[in-house]
Amino acid sequence: MKKRIQFGLVLAIVGSLTAVSPAFAAPYTGDPIVVGPDTGTWYWDDLSQLSMSNIFTDTWSDTGGDSNTWNSTNSALIGSDNTSYEALGCASAEMSVATDGSGDQILVCAPQIIDNGDGAVSVQVENRFFSASQTWRQRFIVTNNGTAAVHGQVLAVNYAARQGDSTALSYTSSAGPVGDWATEYDSVPDVNTTPADLTWVTDDRTGHEDAPVVKYAVGRLGSPVLLADDNTRGFVSGGQGRTEPLVSVNNNTNSYFELPPIAAGSTVEIITLARVFLFSSDITDVPPFDDGWQTATFNATQLAIADTGLESDAVVFAGVADRARVLNWTPTAVVPPVVEPVLATTGGDSASLAGFAGLAALAMVAGAGVLFARRRRTARNSVSN
Repeated sequence: MKKRIQFGLVLAIVGSLTAVSPAFAAPYTGDPIVVGPDTGTWYWDDLSQLSMSNIFTDTWSDTGGDSNTWNSTNSALIGSDNTSYEALGCASAEMSVATDGSGDQILVCAPQIIDNGDGAVSVQVENRFFSASQTWRQRFIVTNNGTAAVHGQVLAVNYAARQGDSTALSYTSSAGPVGDWATEYDSVPDVNTTPADLTWVTDDRTGHEDAPVVKYAVGRLGSPVLLADDNTRGFVSGGQGRTEPLVSVNNNTNSYFELPPIAAGSTVEIITLARVFLFSSDITDVPPFDDGWQTATFNATQLAIADTGLESDAVVFAGVADRARVLNWTPTAVVPPVVEPVLATTGGDSASLAGFAGLAALAMVAGAGVLFARRRRTARNSVSN
C-alpha cells in the first residue's frame, strides 16, 4: 500500500513570518471578500493559517443550500529529510483590485522565510478571487535568495471537503465521469482521487452537509512538476472521495509537488485552483432523482464537468508576469507576459504577488480538520491507505 503524509486533525503552524514590509502598511485582517455577481462572498476559516471556509451568494444562502464548502484548507513545505516542515500562514496581507479591468480581488500575504534544514527560501502566497466566477486561485511563489541551491523541498496543498465521508466524486481527469447518476444518485461511489488526477469534481449528492459542487485543478499534463506519486519518500497525492473501509481522511485531498533544486537567486511557482458551483435547490425534482437537492446537485456537476475555463491560460496565468516559472502549468501558447505594477519592497506584482517564496509542507497526524501552531515541528509519515 502507498503511504501518504496526511493533513491530520491537529497540525502545528510552525516557524515565524518575516517582518512586515512597508508594502503591507494597511493590512487586510480577514474580513469577508465580496466579489462578482450575486454578492459572492468568501469567508476564511482562519486567514492566519490560509484556511478557507466557503463562498456564499444570495441565491445559495436563500434557498437552503447554505453550508460551508470546506472544513479547512492548508499548505506547507516539507524538507529533504521528509519530516521537517513549516506550514504556510498569512499573518499580514494586502488586498487590491486587479489592474486588468477584471474586477478580481487579489490578496497578497507577507513573505515567510523557511529553512527546513536545507537552506532558507522565501515564500509568498497570492490568493486571487475571480469576479466572473466563484473561483479561488492560490499562487505559491518560492525564491532562493541565498548563495547555494536548495534541494528536496515538497509543497503540500490540502483541501478538506465539508461533507466528510459523504464526499462523492463526479469526475476525475484520469477516469472521466464517475459512475452512473441514474442509478447511483443516492449513494457515494467507492472512488477517490489519485496522483493521475489533475482535475476533479466533488459533490454532496446525499445532502450530508448541503455542500456545493467543487471543481479542482492542480496542473496540466506535460508540465515539469506534477502531482507526486513517490512511495519511497511517502508523498502519494490524492485521497479525496470515499473508500471502503472508511477512514478518517476521506474528505481530504493532499496535493504534493516535489520541487526541483532551486538555484541561488531563482524563483519557482506552483498554482492550484478551486471553482465552486453554487445553485438553488428550490426546484422541482426530475426523475430519477428524489428531490430538488439531488436534481440541482446533478445539474451543477454537469456544468462543472463541462467547464474548461478553470484550466485555461486566461485563468491560470492571470496577472502572472513570468509563466515559465509556474512549474505545474505549462502554457498552451507563447504569449507576452502580463506585467503589473511592482511592490518596491518585495519585487512582486502589486495586484498579484510581491516576492516568490519557498514553500512549507504538512505531515499527517489524525482526523480530518487541520489546525496549525506557530512553532517548528517534525512531521511523521504515519498513515497509509
